[in-house]
Amino acid sequence: MGRSLSVTVGTTPSVPFAGVVSDGAGIADAPSAAVARVRPIGDMAGLSDSVVAAIQEAFESVTAGADPIGSATYPVPGSNVIFLATTGSDSNPGATIGAPKATLAAALAAVPAGGTIVVRGGVYHQGEIEAGAKNCTIQPYPGETVWFDGATTFTGSWSGSGPWTAPYAITYDRQLGKGSNISVWSGAATRTIVDQVWIDNTKLTPIADGSTTPAAGQFAVNQAADTLTIGSNPAGKTVRIVDLKFLLAGSGITLRGIGVRRYAQAMVEYRGAAVCLGAGSTIEQCVIEHCSIDALSIGGGTGCVVRRCTVQDTGHSGVMGDNMAGGIVEQCIIRRCNRNDFDAEPTTAGFKMTRTFAGLTIRFNHIEDVADGSGIWLDTTVSRTKIYGNTIIGTSALGTTGYRMKNGIEIEGSDGGVYSGTQYWSYVVGNRITDCRQAGVLIFDSGYQRIWNNSITAAVCVYLWQDYRENTGGNPGSEGTATQSPWHTDHIELVNNALIPDSVYLTQLRGQCNSDAAYKIAGGAMLSRITNNWWRPQGSGLMAYLSDAAGSSWSNRSTLAGLESTGATYGGPLAAIMDGNYQSDSAPSGRGVPIEADVAAATGLPLGYVPEIGSIWPELTLAS
Repeated sequence: MGRSLSVTVGTTPSVPFAGVVSDGAGIADAPSAAVARVRPIGDMAGLSDSVVAAIQEAFESVTAGADPIGSATYPVPGSNVIFLATTGSDSNPGATIGAPKATLAAALAAVPAGGTIVVRGGVYHQGEIEAGAKNCTIQPYPGETVWFDGATTFTGSWSGSGPWTAPYAITYDRQLGKGSNISVWSGAATRTIVDQVWIDNTKLTPIADGSTTPAAGQFAVNQAADTLTIGSNPAGKTVRIVDLKFLLAGSGITLRGIGVRRYAQAMVEYRGAAVCLGAGSTIEQCVIEHCSIDALSIGGGTGCVVRRCTVQDTGHSGVMGDNMAGGIVEQCIIRRCNRNDFDAEPTTAGFKMTRTFAGLTIRFNHIEDVADGSGIWLDTTVSRTKIYGNTIIGTSALGTTGYRMKNGIEIEGSDGGVYSGTQYWSYVVGNRITDCRQAGVLIFDSGYQRIWNNSITAAVCVYLWQDYRENTGGNPGSEGTATQSPWHTDHIELVNNALIPDSVYLTQLRGQCNSDAAYKIAGGAMLSRITNNWWRPQGSGLMAYLSDAAGSSWSNRSTLAGLESTGATYGGPLAAIMDGNYQSDSAPSGRGVPIEADVAAATGLPLGYVPEIGSIWPELTLAS
């Protein structure tokens, strides 16, 4: 059963809006001044005047994504500065604006601990920099536009009159991974071609290696013959190729106000992303785009922050990470990912994080068009998480069949977590999720999840699933113990959600236990609370689809009364955990459950505030 919490309406919020939010485990996230709160929708009656005033002042529109590169005006420190310029020389000391360094690698070697590298405006064709542990900041000179670009002008001699062929000595590994189970769609010959060719500002599309007849807008590499063949006439135009795998790898680095584009890391390479940042790193107000595999990899320890970044046009995923304990990902735009059409499993996502025990906050992000992947994916003991205020849109510019986002939010093998004898919850609150071809929220071998005030439109709005896996504690260092994170799908709360199925399965709730599951649990028993949700009818679709613990039979329910009367075989009766739900064509207003203490602490919402059903926050404002 769900934990019962008392709510005192009219009490000043226990967590100040602009202060520190703690989950009670000594993990605090301090929202930046740039995190603008939003004006809530719902009933504020009964709240004190001071709380209402604080809401009206603090809840404003949230902006996601980076401002235009070149608009940043970070001040230049008075000391401990190394300057970098396209006109510089690595023989210069770099300590004055008149004697800058020429390469980022040299600047990183020269900058003192806690210092700042100030980059003058220009385009820098540099990369593959292994910085190690550096405590420094990299930022542009105020008002100047800085791009690091993995592409260079191609100077080969073309032969032929169409298609055109030239010598090409760059060889990228075509493997998907060493010992990996990563797969590609059947018949897809170009998924691991990470080469990039541009004519002026137009990116050409790769076709199979060795092809000799690319059409206009296409190219082919022949690795055996060391040639490049293009189908568009290069005469009088600038042809660029990408010959750098990644820009930078290091920890303790703050990267801000910088543009990064066109790096061609191979799937099998140790560095799988254009920017790879470790413990203690922050990246903010950066644009990372046109990366052959992933844009950003971050984690490896505490203190990592991704803020106000735009990540777009990647061959695989947007942001990937591991062990980002206590980290924050906020106010980012992540869009147009998986342009190489990798399968959804095991890694394709807008944002994916693994093995993070000590809390992670993902808030106010706009994630859109992750072809056949998941918008947000937590995989393997990512505990004590707070996912709130995000907008996730599953439609894809590539088309509808096979390209729509598979899941909006996927939580896999990631329980709330038991630490120091205390059971914690994870939170999915106030998100807008639309047009996902499988699930809006997929809770997969994961327990103790509070799913509150989300607006979800998907084939299955909330999908609860227990498969064969169970944490036996064999890898406690990376996966936690069986007690800390058992990977059991149970104690799931559904409160104040708007559940709107689309035209595929027409199902709002699915609870499934596989026949080979080690942890046997009926679909209905996965839930501990079903309160004040809006279940909008959708044609002849089923409202709920619940399996028995053996995974051999199903209970199909199309009304609230039917769901309440679900039999014991399927985890019922559910009437004891259901209250205040609505099944109607139009949404009820002002009828939600008041925000409870731990939800308030996790999200900064005022304790006792009564929201409407569905997402609390208005749509995000996207930076230009």
